Amino acid sequence: MIFIKISNYSIFAFIFFLISCTQNTNAASFDCSKASSQVEKIICSDSDISNLDTTVGIFFNSSKKDNPLLVAEQKKWLKETRDLCKTSECLKKVYSERIIILQKLDNCQADEPKILGSWLKKKESRLKK
Repeated sequence: MIFIKISNYSIFAFIFFLISCTQNTNAASFDCSKASSQVEKIICSDSDISNLDTTVGIFFNSSKKDNPLLVAEQKKWLKETRDLCKTSECLKKVYSERIIILQKLDNCQADEPKILGSWLKKKESRLKK
């Protein structure tokens, strides 16, 4: 058996290294290691806001292909709403509101006439006979 003398400093450095390797440094929409604006730094420093950012990213990415205007609208929201926030509380509020809007778009493109369209046409044609 080989015994290695390890100092307390070495143990502390190793634990710090492990913890730093497991930290989530990326939000869904950007790389936190490249965060430059105050808003991006707040997002990266708060796990709740980072999770909200991830959720917005998921809903946005799943809805944008069905809604080409959404990309421009998302850019406008980022510039005119999100980026105006100066506090964590403000970011939590605007992200929560954005998630509600994007949830309504996600997988909800079909309205009643689209769902029942062919059935209603058949029913109407039978009534006319």
